[in-house]
Amino acid sequence: MPRAAALKLHGLLAHWDEVPEAEWPGVHRLIEWEHLERKRRGLERRLSAAHILSQVASQLNRLLDAYGASALEQAIAEALAGGVPHPNAVAQALERGREQRHLPPPLAIVLPDNAKARNIVVRPGSLAAYDQLDMDTHNDRAENPERSDDDND
Repeated sequence: MPRAAALKLHGLLAHWDEVPEAEWPGVHRLIEWEHLERKRRGLERRLSAAHILSQVASQLNRLLDAYGASALEQAIAEALAGGVPHPNAVAQALERGREQRHLPPPLAIVLPDNAKARNIVVRPGSLAAYDQLDMDTHNDRAENPERSDDDND
């Protein structure tokens, strides 16, 4: 009876005195099954909650990598102040701040594990030839002001 009360099996408890003695082994077995099933479901709920927490931590870590600690801390505070404790609210706050500062979106750069590839230095090429093209066009316009860019003669 104590286990049935702990499991809150109120229907069984209400009719406890009506159970014939020959059926007690079966009743005890049913109570044990109920106890084990509740333990299993409780474990599943805890595992599900742990999985959700793991996903939240993973999302926040990605945001930390992309935006930095200071911006993430501000975005978390904003999300909590708005009553929306969810990583998506944090991401929205980060994006809103980025857009207000007119910054480009953060992009993750995936590099190979090859040390030579990771340490390569790319030197930009000279753009002087393009500058010269612009100067030539500017000079042509100065020499022929009556000619427009739309003329294809």
